[in-house]
Amino acid sequence: MLYERIFAPFHNGSDYAEADCNNEFLKDFMRGKKKLTLGNFMIILRSSRETALQTFISRTYPDAAQRVFGAQGLVATLNDVGMLDIRNKAAHDEVLSRDEAQQTRAWAMQILEQV
Repeated sequence: MLYERIFAPFHNGSDYAEADCNNEFLKDFMRGKKKLTLGNFMIILRSSRETALQTFISRTYPDAAQRVFGAQGLVATLNDVGMLDIRNKAAHDEVLSRDEAQQTRAWAMQILEQV
């Protein structure tokens, strides 16, 4: 959903190019060399240096400032410290407990509500 709502339109439907980006992963994505992962999304969205992306998001989603960048917004949810360990376990094929799986589901639903 993050890719479809934010990154694909930034890449395909905006006036921005790789030269407008600072993060090397985002530049490579704009060049068509790399695909972005959830970990990349987290780093790129929270970067204050990615002003072109932030401007694009704000223009595309007029209420985005609070929903994406606010204290309880998308960036804060993606970077929830408590979820990083669980997300890393899931990404590396470690077994999650039932509680961790439920936490992950709730976390994913929070993200979906914000995009």
